[in-house]
Amino acid sequence: MLSLQPGSAREKDKMIVNSKFINILFYGAAFHLGMRRGPYLVTFLPTLRCNARCQGCDIWRIDKSNDEMTFEEIKSVFDQLTDLKVVKITGGEPFIRRDLPDILNYLLNERKILVQVTSNGFLTDQIRRTVQELASPMLHVCISLDGIREFVDTKRGIPGYYDSVIKTLGALAKIRKKKKFYIAVNQTVFNHATTQIKALLPVLRDIGIENIHYTMEHNLFNRSASEKDKKNYWKEIPGDQFTQFKKSIGEVTLKNRIRDIAYKYYLKGLENRILSGCKKPDFKCTALKSYFRLNPNGEILTCSVMNKPVANLNNKDFIEVWESHRVENARNKVASCEGCWFGCEVIPNATIGGNIIEGLFYY
Repeated sequence: MLSLQPGSAREKDKMIVNSKFINILFYGAAFHLGMRRGPYLVTFLPTLRCNARCQGCDIWRIDKSNDEMTFEEIKSVFDQLTDLKVVKITGGEPFIRRDLPDILNYLLNERKILVQVTSNGFLTDQIRRTVQELASPMLHVCISLDGIREFVDTKRGIPGYYDSVIKTLGALAKIRKKKKFYIAVNQTVFNHATTQIKALLPVLRDIGIENIHYTMEHNLFNRSASEKDKKNYWKEIPGDQFTQFKKSIGEVTLKNRIRDIAYKYYLKGLENRILSGCKKPDFKCTALKSYFRLNPNGEILTCSVMNKPVANLNNKDFIEVWESHRVENARNKVASCEGCWFGCEVIPNATIGGNIIEGLFYY
């Protein structure tokens, strides 16, 4: 076991991240006592543009390149979010925006916020330059990669996609040796394709990627799927496929202890739902209270499932919008929601509610 020497750079990095996690716990306590009215987390989509052609997702067909806030408008919105602790950046493909480094620099260095960027990893040079410049313990980079070679190229709809992403991961792994930041691969495991787990694992280990986040195939990005179908996507996952999925990832352990606890909590809930239809563990949803999604044009979305615009923050006063009747009506819909089990909704809610601690007792 690696021991940390007092005052070492590694120890300081760990202390920075842990202090942010402690701040989130304090926010959670204050939130439940009614002492916080702003969100601690925002999932921000700086662009809906995408350079991939993924099966099951047609976001790339939407041309909204002229419907994006400028950097100054983005900064004006986030300046008002004074309780903010975490920003998750996704899309679209975030690195398509030329000013993404400016956005990240503002959040990381001016606001001192923990930032997670999810990317398809195709734009190697842009990703490498940005991470090289801004790498810090507060930056978490997650690259999506679902398997190896032809399987991935077909799923993502781009010949040579796999080779480009591997090149990106190699570049990030080299930066990681000199500058500390969190790097992981997000692997969606498709039904009847669980063999891709074992196929990809040794490739990532050879590169030096230690953290892999798994999720089962879902319909979250299928615009034709109804909210009800999305919330119950797990009903379409064959039980034997999930059993094979869990068996295949049994040898994989996240190196980040906090993420590991959260991950086990999420997987246990998914297992119970798929294998027995039991919706346990569960959480009380705080969408539009402790967190929300933000579209490129400033639109507020309730969550990743209830994704119809609720209001718009661009050039608006945040508190006025946040406490408006329109947003309050949307919160009432959240209160009557049947619930879901997507990781991007489970983790924020379980963290604020304290349910996440149950992950200590799962395997």
